[in-house]
Amino acid sequence: MVKKPGEVGKDFDDYARKWAADSYKMEKAWDGSGVAHSDEALAYPGDEWGGIDDLIALYANLFPKILPGSDKVSVLEIGAGGGRSTRAVVEVLGDRIDEYHVVDVSQIFVNVLRERIEQPIEVHLVDDVDLGGLPKNGFQLCLAQSSWSHINMYDQYRYLRDLRAVLTFGAPLVVNGQFLLGLGNDWAWNRFRRRVYQAEHHVEGVFHEMTGVGVIVEQLVRLEYDIELIHDAGFIARRRQANPLSHLASLTAQIEFPYLPGLPQYAAGQTPRKVTIG
Repeated sequence: MVKKPGEVGKDFDDYARKWAADSYKMEKAWDGSGVAHSDEALAYPGDEWGGIDDLIALYANLFPKILPGSDKVSVLEIGAGGGRSTRAVVEVLGDRIDEYHVVDVSQIFVNVLRERIEQPIEVHLVDDVDLGGLPKNGFQLCLAQSSWSHINMYDQYRYLRDLRAVLTFGAPLVVNGQFLLGLGNDWAWNRFRRRVYQAEHHVEGVFHEMTGVGVIVEQLVRLEYDIELIHDAGFIARRRQANPLSHLASLTAQIEFPYLPGLPQYAAGQTPRKVTIG
């Protein structure tokens, strides 16, 4: 069963309502018997999926590498949810942010985002893959933190295809979360098993969509992205200026394995391995 964006939005609206009633804790693991939580009380829906301090540390290490210098940047975020990642980006980039746009499918989560973030944010509430309201060639960074795992494989492709029109040449696309099968990530595999259980038992609610490493590689190459990194919880790619001979490019070139075994991601002094295409 493939979830359409509008259905995902309704699922997350319902989830946010339930979250407020149940007072969710920090999510720690899922092993087939259920989700384990810590005792830490959380103030905003979405924060149960990971600590904000971890995100701030990740972005503080990553952004200077992929966005060196001090130039202003316009940021596009796909699926900001309750604003955990948005707050981390604002904390790290600070005055470098020129404009901040968010595309999301859940009105209730957007309401939480607006309550939480003081930074002026332009929100585009959509019920399908629709980037038509965004400025052309307007963004120097695109982030999808923990949202790609709720977008089905076909819509992931549609986002990658349409993002080319709104990203500047060379702009990094950072996708992070647990949605990639094929790299031995136990969390992603258990999410996949949970998705199968939901489908077989007709469980309604938030689903986690999955895809494979090979699918991501082929999508990115065919859509004119330069792949900087694929790791066991996502990828970083850059918008490339179209090559008129790109349709002749072969996908049979050797790819380095493993991409980046083990975490923590982007640890201090760590040099990420690059995927070699061609």
